[in-house]
Amino acid sequence: MTGLKRTPRSRGGFTLVELIVVLVILGVLAAFAVPALTGYIDSGKEKQAVSETQACVMTATRQGAQKYALVQNASVAGNAENAAALTNWAGPLEANAPEVTGGKVALTEGSGQYLLHVNNPPEGSTATTTIAADAGVKGTVQWMTCNASGQVLYLVYTSADGIQVVYTNAGTTASVNIGSDEAVVVPTPKKNDSSGGGETGGGSTGGGISGGGTTGSTATADEHHFIIHLQDVSTADSTPFANRKYRIVSGENSFDVTSDANGDILLEISRHGDHSPNTVIGDTKTTITEDKVPDGYQVIPSSTEIYINVRNNGNDYFLNSMQEGVNNNPFAINMTKRQLTLMRFPVAKLNLRVTDPDGKALSGATFAIKNGSTTVAEFTSDSKGECSIPVKLHEGDKIGYSAFLTTGDQTGQTYVIKETPPAGYKGDFTCSFHLYYNPYPATPTPHNTTWFRIDAFNFNQGEGGSYSLKKTVGEQDTFHVTNSKL
Repeated sequence: MTGLKRTPRSRGGFTLVELIVVLVILGVLAAFAVPALTGYIDSGKEKQAVSETQACVMTATRQGAQKYALVQNASVAGNAENAAALTNWAGPLEANAPEVTGGKVALTEGSGQYLLHVNNPPEGSTATTTIAADAGVKGTVQWMTCNASGQVLYLVYTSADGIQVVYTNAGTTASVNIGSDEAVVVPTPKKNDSSGGGETGGGSTGGGISGGGTTGSTATADEHHFIIHLQDVSTADSTPFANRKYRIVSGENSFDVTSDANGDILLEISRHGDHSPNTVIGDTKTTITEDKVPDGYQVIPSSTEIYINVRNNGNDYFLNSMQEGVNNNPFAINMTKRQLTLMRFPVAKLNLRVTDPDGKALSGATFAIKNGSTTVAEFTSDSKGECSIPVKLHEGDKIGYSAFLTTGDQTGQTYVIKETPPAGYKGDFTCSFHLYYNPYPATPTPHNTTWFRIDAFNFNQGEGGSYSLKKTVGEQDTFHVTNSKL
């Protein structure tokens, strides 16, 4: 046993140098990988925060619309219930969002921008605690600003990870980081610049009443095309009529088209004797109807007719003129742009106004309108001594309220109106009336939005009071009641 020898066994392993090299390589890889991974994580958190802010803005927008509807319904119903629903929810109402400086654009959506890394964003009109929970997110809505129409102008959201996102309406000013020391300033749109037509429609996005401005659309017309541009008759705003489906019927051709973001419809023309499908046939009656009428607007009248005159030259043809139909239509035609502007009218309203003999507005007067034994609506005059009720002129008008009146050409309704003066005044009155429909004029003025007239009869005026029919925006569209002091 003592003669046996143990043979040494070779043991594998890393030398110290090898270990150091591996550690150096791992350190280099970590130097690149960890920041990249951290960046991916941070980017993911930012995207999540923006997505959650979107949800909050959508929720707030929906709630604002609901609160605004409650206020409008309270006005129509003539009672104080829900009259302050919007301010109770949103706090003080503002015309503009607060000015935001700094940050980078994370998302542009519709009329607003979502900004990241805004240092010390300004406070809004109110601090809210319910929107985030209603939107189903875990962060917090810190501030919000809302206008009198229920539109969200400004919202500040902080995610559960501490990432702050500022939503601001496009009408605000923001300094946007473009990845360098420089910044791009997003200016506040002006009423008369290229971003909007303003009150008169003179800017590049609205043609105004005359249809003289450019539409701001990418749509261009030539000898074989023309444009139908849709806009509000008073404001020249085309937003309510953008990205909507319309039906064109021209002779035997019938097809659907969709307006672009500027309320423009580009249509192709073909000759009467040799027409193609999905075209407007020259020298042929053409009509336009819409799939869904925008909220608060009258339907396009069925009498609206368009005629496109084509001039033939051998085998070719050219757009010669655009014409109104034989009916009175609210058109404006610009042959230079080959554009026909179709004016759209808000829902008509019967106006009620109460004053004393000196013209002082009286609040708190009540009106009740009945159709037979059925009470259609009850109203209370506001601080201006005014209230109103919508009037349905056409089937399809998007009234938006449960209470409204109709004109005589539809159902032949006979209404009875009774006014009771506020405390301290006398002179209540009762009378019956019809509403008769008037056609649109060929060249509407900016504020002619009610196409009906009041026919009042069988009136009973109390002592010390009187009433008269006035023109506010149309023909005899207002009951003006005068009450004397007791």
